[in-house]
This record gives sequence, C-alpha cells and structure tokens, in this order.
Amino acid sequence: MTQPLPTPVSDVLSTTEAAAECGVSPETIRRWIRTKGLPAYNTELGLKIRIRRGDLEAFAREHNILLHSKVMPAGETALAQPGTAAPG
Repeated sequence: MTQPLPTPVSDVLSTTEAAAECGVSPETIRRWIRTKGLPAYNTELGLKIRIRRGDLEAFAREHNILLHSKVMPAGETALAQPGTAAPG
C-alpha cells in the first residue's frame, strides 16, 4: 500500500500565517479549529498548530471567507469598469 506524499512545507501554515490570509487574529483561527471544524494538526508535542493551505482554502469557500492570497497581487491594477476611462 502506498502512502500519500507529505504536504510540501510551503503549503503548511501557522495560525499566524492562516490568520493573515483570512484577515483575522490567530485566536480566531484557533477558535475556528475548536468550534467550526477547520482541519489542523499539532507538531512538537502539540505546541505548534499547523494548517494545510488546501484545508484553509476549502474552509474559506465553505464559510464565504475571502483569502488575501486570492486578492489581486500587489502591483496589478483592476481593469476599468465599462463606461469609465482607464487611468492614464
């Protein structure tokens, strides 16, 4: 039987990183883990909580949370709305 590949480190977030992605506090992330079922796991004897990016994205979709990583990257500008002139 094959074992699933481990999650790459870049796809694992701390509670602080997950909070920044969601625009909330780390305590809110811990509350979502305890009460709303946000999947997470502990490392180092339970002292560090980690969240897989994919789990956070699925949770955010389910709870209508806009993730900051899904917002337009810095330096890009929105397209002009129909009927308005583009800046220039």
